[in-house]
Amino acid sequence: MDEDGVAVDKKTGVVLCSLFAIVLYLNTLSAEFAYDDNRAILRNPDVLQETPIANLFLNDFWGTPLVHSGSHKSYRPLCVLTFRLNHALHGLQPLGYHLVNILCHGSVTSLYVLVVDRISRNSAVAVLSGILFGCHPIHTEAVAGVVGRAELLASLFFLFALLCCCGSCHREPQKVEYQCGSTSSWMSVLGIGLCSAFSMLCKEQGLTVLAVCCIFRVFIQQRLQFKDLFDFHLVLKLCVIKDLLILCAFAILLLCFRILLMGGEPPEFAPADNPASESDSLLTRSLTYLYLPCLNFFLLLCPILLSFDWSMDTVPLVQSFADLRVLVTFMFYIFLCIFVLYILRFLNVTGRRAKAKEENDFNVTRIAGCFVSCSVKVSHRLCHVPVVLMALTLTIIPFMPATNLFFYVGFVVAERVLYIPSMGFCLLVAQGFCRLLSHVQTLSRGKIYRQLLWILFFLLVTSFSVRTLRRNLDWRTEDSLYRSGLYINPAKAFGNLGNVLKAQGKMNEAEMAYRSALRYRSNMADVHYNLFNN
Repeated sequence: MDEDGVAVDKKTGVVLCSLFAIVLYLNTLSAEFAYDDNRAILRNPDVLQETPIANLFLNDFWGTPLVHSGSHKSYRPLCVLTFRLNHALHGLQPLGYHLVNILCHGSVTSLYVLVVDRISRNSAVAVLSGILFGCHPIHTEAVAGVVGRAELLASLFFLFALLCCCGSCHREPQKVEYQCGSTSSWMSVLGIGLCSAFSMLCKEQGLTVLAVCCIFRVFIQQRLQFKDLFDFHLVLKLCVIKDLLILCAFAILLLCFRILLMGGEPPEFAPADNPASESDSLLTRSLTYLYLPCLNFFLLLCPILLSFDWSMDTVPLVQSFADLRVLVTFMFYIFLCIFVLYILRFLNVTGRRAKAKEENDFNVTRIAGCFVSCSVKVSHRLCHVPVVLMALTLTIIPFMPATNLFFYVGFVVAERVLYIPSMGFCLLVAQGFCRLLSHVQTLSRGKIYRQLLWILFFLLVTSFSVRTLRRNLDWRTEDSLYRSGLYINPAKAFGNLGNVLKAQGKMNEAEMAYRSALRYRSNMADVHYNLFNN
C-alpha cells in the first residue's frame, strides 16, 4: 500500500505498463512504409548496404554526406545502424521495422516507470505515469512511423542517463542516500556522460539530458534552495560541484562535436518548412515562436488534431498584437511563470525543513557545505514539490531545441519531438492525481470522491487509448495517412496524395488531388510539375 492508499507492486507495474504500451501498437505491424520512411529507408544507401558501414558516421540521417550543401545535418548514426541491421535481417519487409519500434516503445515505457519511481519515491505515481505515457496519442508518429525510431532510441538512452543520475541516490522507502566522491558517484557521472552521447547519436534532442541531470543533482539530491545558487562561496564548497563541472564539460564537448559536424554552419531548410524564419518582421517571428510552445502544450493536453506534417500555412503567422492568439500566449506564459514561482517558493521551504529535520533527527556530518548521511528521512508531505520540479524540467528542457530560440529548425510543429517532453507532462498529471487522492481521503465523503477520481482517470486512459488505436490506422498506408491530414494541412496532403494515386495508376483522381493542392497553395512547383506530367 503506497502513501496515497493505492496498492502497487513496482515490478508488476513496470511489466504491465510495458505490455500495455506494446499492445496498443500491435495494429501497426501490418503498416507499410509511409512519408519520411521512403527517403530514410527505401532510398537511403546507408540502409540498403550500398555503402561501407563507416559511411554511417559521415552521412546524415537521410544518407547525404554531411559536407554536402543539401544535407539537413541531422546526424543520427546509431539509429541508421539499426535500420541497416533490419535490412540485413529481412530486407525491406516493413513488419520487422515496425516490430522493433514497438519493442523500443515498450522498453522506454518500462524504463520511464523505473525513473519516475526513483524521482518520486512513490510507486503509485510511477505506475500511473507509465500508463499515461504508454497510451498518449502524441506518440503515434514516433512509434507508427519507422523514422520515429530516432526519438525512441534517444529516449531509451535519455532514461538510462537519468537512471545513472538516480543511481547515486539509493532508494529505500522514504530514505535518501548520497555519498559524495564515492566510487558509485563517479561511475554515475561516467554513465550519464556515455548515455547522453549515445542519446545524441540517435537524435540531437538527447543532449538535453545533461541539463536535466544537473537540475536533479542540485535541487533533488542536494536539496539546495534557489537563492543558494547565488551564494558562490557555498556553491564552490559543494561536494557535487565536481560532478556538475564534469557534466558541463561533457555538454560542451558534445555540442562542439555537433557544431563541427555541421561545418560551423546551421542547416538550410525550405521556406515552407518553417515560414516564420523567412519573415522580415521581427515582431512576426517573435510572436509566432512564442505562440508555438502553447500549441505544443495543447497537443499534449488534448491530442485530438494530429497531422503527419505541420509545415506551410498550417499554423498561420502571428503578425500583430490584434491576433487573438497573442492573448492565449500571454495567458500561457503568465500561468507558467506563476507555476514556476510556486515551485521555487516551496522548494525553498522544503529545503529548509529537510535540512532542519536532518540536523535534529539524525547524526548528520556536514562536509564542505554538503549534508551527507547514511539515511536521511524525507517526509511524503515535502516530496511533491521536487517531483513537480522534475516534471516541469522534463517537459521544458528537452523541448528547448525545438523552440527556434537558439537556431531555426526545419519544422513548425513536429509531434514526435514531444515524445520526451511528454514524460514530464505524464508525471505532472500522475503526481497531481495522487495528491488529489490523498487530499480527498481526509474529507467526509472521501470514498465517493476517490471513486469519482478513479473513474475520471479511467476515462482519460480509455480516451487516449482509443485515439492512439485509431491514429495508428492512419499510419498503415500512405493513402490513409495523407487523407487524415487533409483537414490540417490540405496543400501538403493533397499534393502527396496525388503522388500516391498517380503511382496506383489512378490518373483522374491524381489530377483532382493536384488541383486541390494548388487551390490551397498556388506556388508549389513540384505539384505544378506533377500535374503537367500526369
